[in-house]
Amino acid sequence: RVLLADASLRHRAGDAAGALPLYRKALLLDPGEHDTLHMIGVVLAQQGVLEAALPLMRRAATVAPAQWQGYESLSIACGGSGREAESLLASERAVVFACGASRPYLRRGKAMQQLMPRGAARSTLDRAVLLDPASAETRVERGNLHYRRGCNEEARDDYLHAVVLWPDR
Repeated sequence: RVLLADASLRHRAGDAAGALPLYRKALLLDPGEHDTLHMIGVVLAQQGVLEAALPLMRRAATVAPAQWQGYESLSIACGGSGREAESLLASERAVVFACGASRPYLRRGKAMQQLMPRGAARSTLDRAVLLDPASAETRVERGNLHYRRGCNEEARDDYLHAVVLWPDR
């Protein structure tokens, strides 16, 4: 656990390259440890090595299926590699286990925009806003959806909310 903690501190400090060898050493000590599998996958995804990241993230999800953050990361990585159907499935699982957290709904809305009618994505993003009205990212994503649909007033309202919530961006 000490290696995992050290790796996590480095990773949070922005040193993903320095964290990766520590995560790998921790994985050698406990090959089935969810957090280690998940975090190696996250680092690899951040480095753009999605083909190596995805198997680790999938394995982490099977080791601890109730950890919604793992499904969220898997959804993001799948979406980044053009696997929209798998991205949506992973985001659906995150929603099931998240117990009311808004981030999985945001991720699900992003995935749905690629595969489904916009109305389904809109209702999911509306749910994300209800769960966390202070999420500027959710407001921007819903604004983007409105803009693509030609609903410029609704888009403007969401963008204005985002600016108020995220004044430094």
